[in-house]
Amino acid sequence: MFLIHVPGDGCTTATILTVKLRSDEPHSHTVDITFTLKNDYPLCVPDISLSCPSLSRTDSGLLKADVERYADTLIGQPMLLMLTLYVKERLENFKVDSTEAQVKDHDRCRRRIVLLHLDHMRAKVRYIKTIGQWAEELALTGRLICHERLILILLEGTEDDLKEYLVRHRTVSIDVDSKGRDCKERMMSVLMDEIVDTTAQRFTYFEVAQLLKATEVEEVFVKSGLKSEYETYVVPLMKRQ
Repeated sequence: MFLIHVPGDGCTTATILTVKLRSDEPHSHTVDITFTLKNDYPLCVPDISLSCPSLSRTDSGLLKADVERYADTLIGQPMLLMLTLYVKERLENFKVDSTEAQVKDHDRCRRRIVLLHLDHMRAKVRYIKTIGQWAEELALTGRLICHERLILILLEGTEDDLKEYLVRHRTVSIDVDSKGRDCKERMMSVLMDEIVDTTAQRFTYFEVAQLLKATEVEEVFVKSGLKSEYETYVVPLMKRQ
């Protein structure tokens, strides 16, 4: 079965498309293929990533290399369907690694929380809208905190979804440069990345918080049980504002 998901923020210069291959047959592979299409596609090969919990790490690497080599032979023509069918065909040659699958399934479901710091937003309205759309699409909760020049993003979700978010934030043109041209985020830093106790979800939804007072920033972290993280990562940033 083919399920195609295209994030549509209406303002990016790259298109991210995910194809999900699923089967009802027992002991069969499931795989997510993510294509990042640039403006000159199909004159260039899309960036390709594969996520298949039933494959060993070695086999996943071999499969990805095979797909990339095959993609090089298709330059100049629409290739996404052909690449998807090629993955489906090649998967039949790999055995299901049940042990690896169980470990990966556990990792994929494990919840994490990350704290990101942005240096600036030039196209602020567009930037915030895009972050909100990604959070909704990936079922992430948390806060986008803006206080004077301080910009922080607290995100909570599964390890897989947070990884996908970070890929998008670093590879999609989300802002503009000093000349007004679309550009990717080059100055985002990950301040914190922690495993969350699954019995205590810290956030129930994603929200933009435009805060006037420094005490309001602290309050966000204290209420979510992140006081020590606030003191470790945020206070030093606020002192430099």
